[in-house]
Parts: sequence; C-alpha cells; structure tokens
Amino acid sequence: MQVVEAKDREADKRVAMKAALERQREEAIQARKDAAKQKERDKRDKKRKAKMSSRLLGHEARDSKAREHVNKAEQEIKAGNHGAAAGLFRLAMDLLPDDQALYKRWEDTLGEANRVRAKVALEKAQTFWRRGMSSRPPTSSRRPPARCPHR
Repeated sequence: MQVVEAKDREADKRVAMKAALERQREEAIQARKDAAKQKERDKRDKKRKAKMSSRLLGHEARDSKAREHVNKAEQEIKAGNHGAAAGLFRLAMDLLPDDQALYKRWEDTLGEANRVRAKVALEKAQTFWRRGMSSRPPTSSRRPPARCPHR
C-alpha cells in the first residue's frame, strides 16, 4: 500500500512538473509577444514624437509651405483649373487650420470647380440627348437578358 502511494505521489509530482514547465513555456512565448508589441509601440511613439517636434520647430517652414500652396493655387485659378486649385488650398488649410480667409478661398474655389464640372456634365448629356444616345454604353439588342420574366 505504501509503495502504491509512493508511486502515486511520484506520478503526481511528474504531472505537476510537466504542467509547471508548460506554464513557463507559455509565459515565455507570451513575454516574447508582449516584447514585440512593446517594441512596435515604442517605434510608433518615436515616429510620432519626431513628427510633433518637427511640427513645433517648423512654424516658418509650415508657413512658407502654405504660402507656396496658395501661390500654386492662384496660378491654377489663372489657368482655369479650379479643381486643382481647391486641392492646393486644402493642402494649405491642413498646414494653417485656423486661417478663415484661406477657408473661404477654398470654399469658393471648390464651388467654382463643382459648377464647372456640372456644366461640362450637362453639356455632355445634352449632346448625347441631341444625338439620341444615352450616357450609358450601348447594349446588344439581339437577345433580352437571361432573367427576363417574359421568356
């Protein structure tokens, strides 16, 4: 009886040792995963901090880049490219978000670009209509679609 109990205790110890080793292995795997996540997080934080410091130190560069975008936008307006100008005003607004005059110019230019696009679309539609065409590509008239309920 005592021999059987001793063997049972030994078996229980072996099972407990195996369970402890398995837990340690799983903890080590989890620790490696956590370390990799922390490394990625630190890398993102470093990039974010570098970006923030460059933003804080680069007021003059930011203002000059915004002026550059505004100048290009004015050139695009003179060339009649209101859509491109609106995009450039939007880039300038990203750099100077509190500038209300810039916002107004962007809004006006975007409105003009939309009017021009609408005018072109209307002219195309009228041309198609006059020719008796739709704006959709022509479809074959030989056979009705397969799901036609009348077939």
